[in-house]
Amino acid sequence: MKKFIIGIFCISLLFSCETTKDLAKNIAPSNKLKGTWTLKNVEYYNTSGVIINVFDQADALCFEDSEWDLIPNNGKGKYTLVQTDECTGGTTNIIWNITKDSKFTFKKVEEGQKGKTVHEGYTLDFKNQTDTSFELLQHIPYDGKDIQIVYSFVKK
Repeated sequence: MKKFIIGIFCISLLFSCETTKDLAKNIAPSNKLKGTWTLKNVEYYNTSGVIINVFDQADALCFEDSEWDLIPNNGKGKYTLVQTDECTGGTTNIIWNITKDSKFTFKKVEEGQKGKTVHEGYTLDFKNQTDTSFELLQHIPYDGKDIQIVYSFVKK
């Protein structure tokens, strides 16, 4: 009888365990973002040549080729813009997260400032994640329209 109970227990344990492949699917999207990413492409939709200042910092096109370092275990990170004739370069520290409803949220944190003291930030739709790429979609109201900006990232 004891062997029978142990046998049933072992069989039920086998059927209840997830495979490695199933476990990989359940990894939080933020954990897959660990590392350095390059913002390779910025595309505007629903606009006619309007320069859009994003993240209270610069024209969205100034973010092309920027590098984003993301650390999922503590939600810290930074992005660095490339200096050009049209764009001011520099590094900005951020606190970031991906919400359960697939939103990428972040707020800028100045040197020496605590993230919990920053109350304003940015929310973008988190889309099309693979091991080597992902996209962020930003909606910006402008002149009665919803301008959409797609930021396409690739793993460095």
